[in-house]
Amino acid sequence: MGGDAAEVRARFRAEFSDGWSTGAAVVWQDPVSDLALLQLQGLDSAPVIGAQFGRLPESTRQVEAHVVGSPRAKLWRNAAGAQIREPHHAVGSISGLSNLKLRSLEIAVVVPTEDPPPEVSPQEATSGAAV
Repeated sequence: MGGDAAEVRARFRAEFSDGWSTGAAVVWQDPVSDLALLQLQGLDSAPVIGAQFGRLPESTRQVEAHVVGSPRAKLWRNAAGAQIREPHHAVGSISGLSNLKLRSLEIAVVVPTEDPPPEVSPQEATSGAAV
């Protein structure tokens, strides 16, 4: 989120023919972690589904996880030369007993093929992905 942005718009299903967007106000942002909290405007009839949260049981059970992010491995340039990061939908699993003391999730997914430069993880920029 650029601090000098004249307008902020949230896009929904932007890659599909029924995609739509709405104005948004920046309520909070942290440029160090590249996070922002937006308040969407004009949602009287918009089909926005709220985020749902859950808790995993402390057991040996594995739970299927879906992660959507834009990792470095999906970086490409369009015809105009602009860099684009495609979204990647990874399906993996969470082991219920991993990281109990840290109270964090460890999600195992198939790692995409390496991309240059090799010193940078191909999963870069996926760490904040929606799970």
